[in-house]
Amino acid sequence: MQTYLAGANLSNANLQDADLSRVDLSGGNLTGANLSGAYLMDANLSHELFGDMRWDKNTNWEDVEGLETANNLPAALEKLLGE
Repeated sequence: MQTYLAGANLSNANLQDADLSRVDLSGGNLTGANLSGAYLMDANLSHELFGDMRWDKNTNWEDVEGLETANNLPAALEKLLGE
């Protein structure tokens, strides 16, 4: 089952340890969000707006879709994901 949060404004949201697997967040805003320990497997982040957000070694980015079209992806995250 996929949850649709396309276009959602999640700026500054505390999503620490949240299960966001298979969530459609395309076109949303994660600027300043805390994704530490979040589970994003198979989430759709295309055209997502990133910024000064937080994540850690426990954040699961496995098979995340759409990062190649994300806006303002932090350089450290690009390096981590090999984008």
